[in-house]
Parts: sequence; C-alpha cells; structure tokens
Amino acid sequence: MNNLAMKFVFLVTVLASSLVSGQDREEQYSTVPVESGRQLVPVGEKHRYSYDYKRWNVWTNPFGYFFGNFNIGGSYAFHQNFKVNASPTFIYFWNSNPNVIGGGLTVSTSIFFKKVYDGFYLEPGAQFLYLSQRRTIGSGTLKGVVGGPQLVAGWGWVWDAGFNLNIGLGLGYYWGDVSNDFEDTEAFDGVFPAGNLQFGYTF
Repeated sequence: MNNLAMKFVFLVTVLASSLVSGQDREEQYSTVPVESGRQLVPVGEKHRYSYDYKRWNVWTNPFGYFFGNFNIGGSYAFHQNFKVNASPTFIYFWNSNPNVIGGGLTVSTSIFFKKVYDGFYLEPGAQFLYLSQRRTIGSGTLKGVVGGPQLVAGWGWVWDAGFNLNIGLGLGYYWGDVSNDFEDTEAFDGVFPAGNLQFGYTF
C-alpha cells in the first residue's frame, strides 16, 4: 500500500508540474497565435503571426518634394486595428508663375481590418490648407483657405524591420474662401480627389 501511495503522489506531482509549465509557455507566447507554432514563418513576415504591434509611425512622401509639397506625418496606434494621424504640410509651387506658397494640416484616423500598418484600411479625416499667390501688378495677392472632410481607402504593407508603405485613394468635400488685396471673390465648394502615398518607419 505504501508503494502504491507513493506512486500515486508521484503521478499527481508530475501532472501538476506539466500543467504549470504549460501555463508558463502559454503566457510566454501569448502574443503569437497557436497556428504559427505549426508552420514555418517566412523571413521578414514574423509580424503576421503575432498579436503584438508597434505603436508609433513616422512617414513622408518624397515624391511630393519634386512638386513643392513638403509634408511629414506621425501616427499613434492605440489599438491593433486603429491609429490616429497628424500631418503638417508646407507648399511652395515654384514652377507656377507667380509662385504659390502655403501650408496646412491633415488629421485622420486609420481603421485597419487586419492589423495596423498591414492590409486594407479606411481613413476618415479632415484637411485644411492656406494658399497665397502674388498676382500681377495691380491685382494684389490672391489668398484663401480651403478645407473639409475626406475619406481615403487604401492598402498598407509593413516589414519586420519597421519600414512600411501606404497607398490610398479617396474623395473629399472642401470649402474655400478666396480674396485679394482689393476685393473679396466668391467662395467655392465641391468634391475633390484625395489620396495617400506614405513611406514610413514604425517603432
């Protein structure tokens, strides 16, 4: 009977220790789905098999520099499917005659259907710009403010190193009020195209 009791105690101890070690492993890999442990993970795509995500992202559109549109943006991911964005812009269209100078701000929220920075997303937001153009002698300076809501749909790519790319197209409804040094001109409003082309880094 003593040997049987000792064997029973040993068996219970082994089972309990295996359960505890299993819980430790589950906590250690709580950010990784179960399926990822049953297949090879492609190099550079480890983020696809993890619930974890990076919070901050900074980006710019270097192609806009060639046309006089200089912007840099930042975003913060407060959920695995949501992030908020802010992007100040400086505009200097030197190719126009006369030149156009201005600046503005775009604020938005990106809604990713898979995980932030990766896959299809919708981005509602608003954009506001101030533009100024010095006209010919006697016409003064033409200046105005334009802005309004916009909605962009696009696709994002992200790599384990942190680099990411966002491309999107959409529409915005903007109101404008243009005037010069001598008289107010008629305000305008309407639907205009909107879009994203962002090369960024997450951390």
